[in-house]
Amino acid sequence: MHPLQKGLLRLAEKHDLNTMSLRDIGEMLELEKNYPQKIKHHLDQLVRKGLIKRDRKIAPVSAGWNQHKSFFSLPVLGCANCGQATSIARDSLEGYLMTSKGFFSDLKPSENMFALKAVGHSMNRAKVGISKSSIEDGDYTIVDESKKTPNDGDYILSVIDGYANIKKFVLDENNGRIVLLSESSSDLPPIYIHEEDAHDFMVNGTVVGVIKRPNVNLERKDA
Repeated sequence: MHPLQKGLLRLAEKHDLNTMSLRDIGEMLELEKNYPQKIKHHLDQLVRKGLIKRDRKIAPVSAGWNQHKSFFSLPVLGCANCGQATSIARDSLEGYLMTSKGFFSDLKPSENMFALKAVGHSMNRAKVGISKSSIEDGDYTIVDESKKTPNDGDYILSVIDGYANIKKFVLDENNGRIVLLSESSSDLPPIYIHEEDAHDFMVNGTVVGVIKRPNVNLERKDA
């Protein structure tokens, strides 16, 4: 996140930015040069990312239900690779998904949940949750970070050597190992973790749901 956006978020937590001019905001942030348009640009970026909202006042968005209990804000914490562990795990907040309560018909939303954008097609035959949803490139996976002790057959977000991946967790007790399986239309090899090396393997949570990417072209075309 841009340093100016971080400063604006901190300022919005303490002040109503709607009552301040762009120059006033610049002075409070102690900018060496006061660029009102630059401040406006980064405010717009924060709105676009879903990190602040503009209503009667400018205020940061936070995880959880809105005041009418009709929408739940899921923090987006980056991407996870669904193939080999090649996508770097990121713990920085990138924005929020505003989701209506219908998405949680088979889940109980909580502040322990966050979203990750899936990269790759190697879990496109997964069957997550009651809806048995697959995980395809561009989908958002819902991860419950309170569930870090998976059951055999769960879909998990794990980090190996600093790289995040989504796989099916299989506990192979007969051979003293953990197997992380891809469920894909392609023939992809599993990841094997010996029981003696389990300390190098970290489960960040269990995948409990999937929000499918829109099946439309969202790119704007010039007239």
